[in-house]
Amino acid sequence: MAHSRAHVQRIWAITAPSLWAVIVFFMHVIHVDQQRVSTFKIPHADKIVHLTFFLVLAFLISRAQKLFYPNAGRLSVLFALIICAVYGGVLEWLQSQLENNRMSDWKDWLADVAGACIGVLLARKKILSIFFGHQVGKAHQDFL
Repeated sequence: MAHSRAHVQRIWAITAPSLWAVIVFFMHVIHVDQQRVSTFKIPHADKIVHLTFFLVLAFLISRAQKLFYPNAGRLSVLFALIICAVYGGVLEWLQSQLENNRMSDWKDWLADVAGACIGVLLARKKILSIFFGHQVGKAHQDFL
């Protein structure tokens, strides 16, 4: 059965954020050997990882929403941010409940939310206009 490009695109738009959310979940709950982690001397590396996880998640959610609801505008942005903020909060709470050598940290949650904000801006192509003052196509019209 041949599928149209639009059909495959819609399936991928749903599958990609779902798969990424599962990866993020497992990365939050797996056991971490603190001695191995401490060998890397990158300041705030865990915050960078959190920011990156949620940047990608918000980007994928936003792109999917834009495909399914192209005229949603602010509501779409708000939905993606709320989903990511709640998911990040639940994962931090879950870390505090599990005995897997992981610690919950509200700063990790802030990094999650910051990453989600950047991801939404990237998905909406708004980040270029924020930093460079350019209007980027139709995305500028339907964003905020």
